[in-house]
Amino acid sequence: SYNQLTQLPNDFGQLQNLNILILFFNQLTQLPVNFSQLQNLTALFLSMNQLTQLPNNFSQLQNLTALDLPDNQLTQLPTNSTPFQHLT
Repeated sequence: SYNQLTQLPNDFGQLQNLNILILFFNQLTQLPVNFSQLQNLTALFLSMNQLTQLPNNFSQLQNLTALDLPDNQLTQLPTNSTPFQHLT
């Protein structure tokens, strides 16, 4: 948080043991395509960035129970984003 990050490394999806990710108050405009490989991710906080879209395979994060996206530039979610049954 508060790091002025503009992008994440392309190999970010290899952090497969990551459970909670807090990246609010940065300048992220997109997430890496392999972001959906973070299969153990349960909480994701991305508010106050510049995200314009989420990867199409974002809904593959099936262990996600908390998702925070306010104050971005998102106009729509991926069309296949319905499987987020565990979000609170």
